[in-house]
Amino acid sequence: MLIIYFFTHIFKNYETFLIFFSLLTILIKKMFLKLILIYFNNIYIYMETQNEIAETRTKIIRLIETHMLPYKFVINEYYNSKDGVPDYDIKLVNYNNDVIGQIQISIIPNHTLRQKRGRSTARRLPEGSEERVIKILWLVVNPPYSGNNYGILMLIYGMCFISQIYPTIIYYILDDDSDKSDSLSHNIYSKLGFTFDDLTAISHNGKTVEGQEGQEGSEKTAYLGDYFWRDLYYKIINNNYTGGAGI
Repeated sequence: MLIIYFFTHIFKNYETFLIFFSLLTILIKKMFLKLILIYFNNIYIYMETQNEIAETRTKIIRLIETHMLPYKFVINEYYNSKDGVPDYDIKLVNYNNDVIGQIQISIIPNHTLRQKRGRSTARRLPEGSEERVIKILWLVVNPPYSGNNYGILMLIYGMCFISQIYPTIIYYILDDDSDKSDSLSHNIYSKLGFTFDDLTAISHNGKTVEGQEGQEGSEKTAYLGDYFWRDLYYKIINNNYTGGAGI
């Protein structure tokens, strides 16, 4: 009844209705075109951002490769699982092809993640969230070459290389079985933003994670947010991970 009343009193004649309908059509078209422009503008911004991130990762890779000369990286891709997802074996070798260090990385299609975007899921998703992640299986530097920051540089190199292949995966995970797994300043994973999934508290001195004693091997997660690669690039430029070697 209200609709009939509206049309009979507002539109006294057919011409008035046509004018109203024409104006409404123009308004809808303008709104639709604006939404389309916003949508494609957001896509453009996203693509530009992704291109910038990819360029930053490429810069990091080139910096580390140059810093490591005359040593070089040897990368092998192989399949050892039924899901058809490859693992990557990255070695740093010297001029005699002797292995200085090695990192192995895998893609996990479905992993129960207890941190999303750097925050715990305990309150909203107590059971965690199923996500596609990149896993650092292991990282080792042979004893004669330890103490030269090769470990963290290999880790950064491996993460950059794999993320160039899988740019849409924004989570890295690993099991930290190192002696300094609870340290925030002397642990290479902590330096790159890896944190325990079940983070309890920071010690009063701000240097260690409380409640992690005896929990070596606990899973850590890193979220590759918008500024992760940019911040990492500038840290390398400022010799944070190179022992002042002048990258």
